[in-house]
Amino acid sequence: MNQFFPLWQEVEDWKANLAPLAAHFHVSQWVIARRARELELIADQDYRRYVVNRLEAHRNREEGGGGSFSRVVPGRVSKRLAQAVASEALSGRLLLRDAYQLIGVRPHRLNTFARKELGL
Repeated sequence: MNQFFPLWQEVEDWKANLAPLAAHFHVSQWVIARRARELELIADQDYRRYVVNRLEAHRNREEGGGGSFSRVVPGRVSKRLAQAVASEALSGRLLLRDAYQLIGVRPHRLNTFARKELGL
């Protein structure tokens, strides 16, 4: 607590404190907001409004999606490696769990991934 007060800046928008303090204390901005409310640096209604906004933003992000996971995998591992691992796993020469560990595609999605994204 004694480290928190000196770092808190009295600014027009209290949320400007969240990112720097979160980085300083190695916690989320949500934790900083909660702590600021506990220390009465922000009002309860401001904290509640912040929580509602964060939850709404999180829900909107989930609904919007971030693209197909199977389209991201080739960017994380080389296409050649993904093809080799998928081919070996689908032929039975490599365990599906080992394929998952190598390329990050869940066993139940490997067949679709190999067919659509790798052309196997």
